[in-house]
Order: sequence, then C-alpha cells, then structure tokens
Amino acid sequence: MSNSKQRIEWIELAQILSMILIVFHHSMPNFTAVHPILAGLGGTLHYPALALFFFASGWLATGWAERGYPGYIGRRAVRLLIPWIVISLLMLLPKALLASPQARADLLSVGRLGWALLDPHGQGIMPHLWYLPALFLLCLLVPLLERAARHKPAVVILLVAAFVCACLPESWVKVTTVLCLNEIRMYLFWFLLGYFGRKRLGEIRFGKPLLIPAAVLSWTAAVLLVFFAGAFPFPRVLITAFGFVGILSLALLAAGGLRPLILFFRGKTMCVYLWSLCAQNLVEVLAGKVHLNGELACLIMFVTGLAVPLAICALLSLVEKLSGRRWKALRVALGI
Repeated sequence: MSNSKQRIEWIELAQILSMILIVFHHSMPNFTAVHPILAGLGGTLHYPALALFFFASGWLATGWAERGYPGYIGRRAVRLLIPWIVISLLMLLPKALLASPQARADLLSVGRLGWALLDPHGQGIMPHLWYLPALFLLCLLVPLLERAARHKPAVVILLVAAFVCACLPESWVKVTTVLCLNEIRMYLFWFLLGYFGRKRLGEIRFGKPLLIPAAVLSWTAAVLLVFFAGAFPFPRVLITAFGFVGILSLALLAAGGLRPLILFFRGKTMCVYLWSLCAQNLVEVLAGKVHLNGELACLIMFVTGLAVPLAICALLSLVEKLSGRRWKALRVALGI
C-alpha cells in the first residue's frame, strides 16, 4: 500500500464492494417477504458499506489548498449537490403529474421543497441520497481538519469524540435529521478516520498472512452479529466495524487481481449509487403487480440496480463518441 497507484486502486475496489452491498440492500422488496437470511444481510450490511464510503471520501478529501477554499467547495458542490438536486427533481415531476391537484400543490409548495433541502433524509424527495449533502457539509470542515491534523492530541480527541457519538443509540440521543446531523453523527468517525489516516495508513504494508485471516474473521463476525445482534451491546456499531475491516481486507487482498473490474467500474461508481434505486423502484412495482416471489424479485432488482446505471454510462459514452464532444454538464447531472 506504499505505492500511490496501488492506494488509488485499493480505494476504488473498496468503493465498488461498498456499492454492491448498498445495491443489495436496496434489492429487498417491500411487497413480499424474502428468506430470513437475505432479509438479515440485506437489512444490515449496508452499514459498513456506508462507513467505507465515508472513509474513502475522507481519504480523498484533498486539494483544497491548491484550488483555494472557494474553488474546492465549488468543485464539491458540483460533484455532490447538483446530482442530488437533479435526481430529486426528476423523481418529483412524475409524482406531481400523477397526483391530485391538491397533492400536487403540496408537493410543489415552497415550504415542502424547502424542507426537502433542509431535511434530506427525513423529508427529502429521494431520502436514500442523504449522504450527498452530508458529505458536502463535511467537506466544509476540511481546512479545520487540516489544522487539527498537525496536532496529535487534537486528532485523538476528535476521533474518540466522533466514535462515542457513533456508539450512542438513538434511544439515548435523538439528533435532528435537519442538515443530516443525525447521519453525520453516525458516520463522522469514519470520515475522520479516512482523512487523518491517509498519511499514516498509506505507508503501512499489509501482507496476505494478515489480510486473509482479517477478512475471514471480520466477515464471519459481522454475519454472526447480524443474526445474534440481541446478545451484544451496540450491535450496529459492531456490525459496521467488523464489516468495514472485512471490506478493507478484501480490497487490499484483491486490488491487483481484480484490476479489470476496477477499470470497468472506474468513473461509474457514483452513477450506480445515484440511479440504482430509481430503477429498482420501478422493477419492484412491476414485480408486485405480477406477484413474483421475494427471492426472484430480489435477484431481478439487484441485477437491474447494477445494469441500468451501467447502461446509462455506456449510452452517454456512445453519444459522446458519435457527437465528438464531451457532455460535461450531463456527466455532472448523472454523477459520472
């Protein structure tokens, strides 16, 4: 992991693995039950995937000093906020057109749209995209984190405080979802771990004798915790931590051997995150109308969640090739 190129490919593979887990999580149909094992895994293994996503975002949160703070924030806004707003509006318009006049007026009211912006997870049009504004808000802190990184006591205090906040169950502390504050509370530790750890962890060499047992043991522990969560305190934090180690171990182990997969998904991961659930929701409606069993519906939704965003990327590439120009605005809107 000492080589910069290897670090990038390792991060990319970790993001791909996380993306697959999140698509799997969104593949659980609501109209019927699925096998308890599928339901258990699908309902919880997105926690470490989200943690890894925040970790990777913290790891890659660099470059503000070169561009200047306004330029850095502007670039983050283009990358994170514009796709969130575009997809939310695209999903809102069909709802508004199909709704009754009174419901349409409510959906398009200034107050409703304002709350959708202020409370992306609780009242957002596409609640699953809450991580986009949450990451943007965390990026605002990067200059302060850079100053804190120069002082080890400050780094330790921030990491410990963030970890304690993540451990607190919602029955003890209910932070408002406005501005994604509750979600930031749960995943701030992982963002900080990536940001503060990129210099130190990036120089450590991990060999197979360590990574293979780490991957096996951590995934075994995470899966067992899914089904025996009631026997342990803070099960969500434990599942997140063990699953996080499992994803990292697999990414470090397989980054070299899975390079074709990394190259295939390069530049497409965000698009899959953004558009998979839109396609899966449509498939779920159709599957419910024809009364598919839960397992088959889950499989079709999973394949669709990967295939449709990848088809969008391929179609855009074809259009650009035929037109002889790069459609930057469309790429931004699609998250490519």
